[in-house]
Amino acid sequence: MDRGIDPGQDRANGQAARKDPAPRGDSIIENNPSHPGGPARPLDFVFLLRPMILIPVWTFYLLGAHHGSTSSGQQIQLQNLLVGFASFTALLGAIYIINQIADRKADLANRKLFLIPQSIITLRAAWLETGLLAAVSLLAGLFFLSPGYFWILISSLALGAIYSLEPVRLKKRPFFDVTANAVGNGVLNTMAGWLAIGAPLSGLTVLLPYPLAVASVHL
Repeated sequence: MDRGIDPGQDRANGQAARKDPAPRGDSIIENNPSHPGGPARPLDFVFLLRPMILIPVWTFYLLGAHHGSTSSGQQIQLQNLLVGFASFTALLGAIYIINQIADRKADLANRKLFLIPQSIITLRAAWLETGLLAAVSLLAGLFFLSPGYFWILISSLALGAIYSLEPVRLKKRPFFDVTANAVGNGVLNTMAGWLAIGAPLSGLTVLLPYPLAVASVHL
């Protein structure tokens, strides 16, 4: 004999079967219970630039300046070198923030780079810092250094954007990922140092080992 269906049990089963949809997208980040987010401290905005991975950038920049000086016989003007150094650092900082904004969902899932994923620094603040850094960098290049250096900044910013952002997002395309890193870190970084000191473009072949070295690291 079949047993009758208890209406109360049926309702309980129905409620158990119905599950709230898993949060998606920015709601995961903005409502993350493990960290309420904010307020950010001043040093958080410094660490958002990822200063540790800026060290290789500085190395390639200074190598470019050294090779530009030795190849052309031109003496390095310390003021130009330092302005270029600060300008390129600001630009790379902006690019690194763009990368973290684009990767925030994956970084939250993988528990990486928590400043943006855990809303310690809001998206609005991150974009504002990106805009300020890029503007300062480009203005310094435009008014204090050569046109060639300014176009290196433009090229670096464009490459950094298409590396991280959809729909292009080169970082998810294996061959183009390596190529973008080789061009960005091995070519544009060294040329920034070269052009910041005002060295002529002749003799650039001395820089060829650097993109190959960067590519080998990213393979």
